Amino acid sequence: MRQGLIGLAVAAAVAAALPRPAAAQDEGGGPRLSFGLALGVDTASNPGLKVPAEDRATGAYARLSFTLSDMTRLAGLSLTGSGILRADAGGDEDGIYLEAPALRLSWNRESADARLTATGFWREDDLDTLRGLTLDPETGELIEGATGEGTRRQTGGDLGYEWGRGGPWGFTLGAGLTDTTYHGATTEPDRRSLRASAGLRFALNPATDLNLGLRRSRYEEDGRPARDTTRLEAGVSRALPDGSLGLTLYAEDTEDGTRSGLSLGRVWDLPDGRLSASLGLTRTIAGRTGVTGSLDYARDLPNGRLTAGLARSIAAGSGDAETEVTRLNLGLMQEIGPRTAVNFGLTAAESTATATGLSTRTATASATLSHALPQDWSLDAGLRHRLRDEDGVGRATSDTLFLELRRTWDWPL
Repeated sequence: MRQGLIGLAVAAAVAAALPRPAAAQDEGGGPRLSFGLALGVDTASNPGLKVPAEDRATGAYARLSFTLSDMTRLAGLSLTGSGILRADAGGDEDGIYLEAPALRLSWNRESADARLTATGFWREDDLDTLRGLTLDPETGELIEGATGEGTRRQTGGDLGYEWGRGGPWGFTLGAGLTDTTYHGATTEPDRRSLRASAGLRFALNPATDLNLGLRRSRYEEDGRPARDTTRLEAGVSRALPDGSLGLTLYAEDTEDGTRSGLSLGRVWDLPDGRLSASLGLTRTIAGRTGVTGSLDYARDLPNGRLTAGLARSIAAGSGDAETEVTRLNLGLMQEIGPRTAVNFGLTAAESTATATGLSTRTATASATLSHALPQDWSLDAGLRHRLRDEDGVGRATSDTLFLELRRTWDWPL
């Protein structure tokens, strides 16, 4: 599979270098093909966030991506792929290798009041990038940190059906599977997650909806019995002139006990942005009550954009282990000229396993200067600082300096 992805990446790079057809200026539906290419160099201290720290690594890379799609008014099909071809000197990864390869196939078909969707995915990640807290991009589940040297490979898919969109009542059905395997010098067990869900929606009046949902999950892990979780959820939402208001209650039956909670949320549509807030209570499987909530703000500036978010949650991770998570994110994009902008970003998170009390703290701060070049090319230069502090492991930091040249090509077929 890696050889196939390398060949696909090389083909993408060759095709991306070809002249763009004149027809690419046309917009609209139908088959389209796009390529993304980013060429860069970077140097990083302790790139794997190891304890004790590993040697500095310096290298060059080509980040490649493609999307092949066919979209019509009633149906859509798309295949996307991405990967990073790197050549490094120093650190643990010395040589030429492919990093973070991924493929995703999506299909949907819809009518006036119904929609059917199907997705399939394959991806591989280095374990060095998974230490600490991560969020599964496919399922939205929390993924606990992995240890050892090697890779994590995930394959799976999801099916969804929605009926009654825009009507007085409707329902949804969903099913999904994620198979996770580990390769290399790691003791992480292989895992499998299966899920099925159903939901009902009733319009109490033109502005108010009542929602009921049922979700069933099974977690399988090598060497351990399967674990089943059932979640029942009820909520009411109301559209307001300046946003929306919602109340949600849920209860989860797990192998270790019952988790329950409620949350009240409010969204404000502002003249120059959006503000959303929620506040809730969660009773853990151990019987302890904790406060949860979130606050998100986005604002368009005269020559930029500001985003900020803070959230605290108590939920089950990818292995059905209960985890308390606190997250913070800040972002600022500011234009400093007609073709130049600067981006600042900060993300921080702390995850604590309620069963053991062990915590992991991660943070990333970055500053990037972007300049638009002729022929749709862009040049980025920046600095990124990362930190990870794990109970029982220790504290590790990494600083990366990078320079990147990027462009995308897009044309109809």
